[in-house]
Amino acid sequence: MQAWLVALRRAGKSVILVHHAGKSGQQRGTSKREDVLDTIVEVRRPQDYVASQGIRFELHFQKARQLYGVDAEPFEASCEVRNDQALWTRGPISNIRQDEARRLRDGGKSIREVAAEMGTSKSTVTRLLDEQEPQLL
Repeated sequence: MQAWLVALRRAGKSVILVHHAGKSGQQRGTSKREDVLDTIVEVRRPQDYVASQGIRFELHFQKARQLYGVDAEPFEASCEVRNDQALWTRGPISNIRQDEARRLRDGGKSIREVAAEMGTSKSTVTRLLDEQEPQLL
């Protein structure tokens, strides 16, 4: 599969692979298939999601070779229908994740424990906590 993907890249073709996560939330099978990919996007359900909201999800870039800074930040997207027109909106992920990280940390959990409980990386937890604390000038 990797040889085929590399051949397509060399030919200037774009490829989209759709893969699902296992029960643990991680991909199933070998991670070797990710080696040749430029971008890996994980779609998540927001923690405060309710079915009556319709389409609403978070996009997290697990790997982004050509995305940097703000472009690589996770975001929330939603769609609602108004006057028979689909209206897509995009914005920052709500502060619920920051609040959750702060609550767990203030409760005495380590960064590693917070990351495990929230199902995210230690660096993401650190970033969430840093964004919420006042910046010194």
